[in-house]
Amino acid sequence: MSSSSSPAPPGNYDVFLSFRGEDTRRTVASYLYKQLVNRGIYTFKDDPRIELGDSIPEKLEEAIKSSRFAVVVISKSYATSKWCLDELHLIMKLRLEEKICVIPVFYDVFPSDVKNLRGTFGLTCHRSCKLAQKIPKWRVALRRIGNRKGAESSK
Repeated sequence: MSSSSSPAPPGNYDVFLSFRGEDTRRTVASYLYKQLVNRGIYTFKDDPRIELGDSIPEKLEEAIKSSRFAVVVISKSYATSKWCLDELHLIMKLRLEEKICVIPVFYDVFPSDVKNLRGTFGLTCHRSCKLAQKIPKWRVALRRIGNRKGAESSK
């Protein structure tokens, strides 16, 4: 992720924008961010207030927990990122607790591929890594978001 958040007081975001930068930073994520900000919606997209020495995972967790909505842009390589999967796991956990509303955007992927863990969503690229114990909870989060009605770039 990259760029900055819309100007507003710290914390309590309207929207947390989750996306895989290499796939969507210069396309759909930037477009969504600009449209949200232009409508006065306080949106987190790599907050510039994260300073040198700050813990990025902690700041991301704080931003997610203080957001009313999460717009999750699921792209072809979204599931190759441990960061994205950790964000998604937290977002879907908060959704189950009814603490956040989730809006998926399936960008150049089919929701059924996400739900059925096909292709990169099968998480085979993470099997040999030190974080392999996270795979079961990541799969649950992917299935849950794949089962949600969302916007599809193919339509």
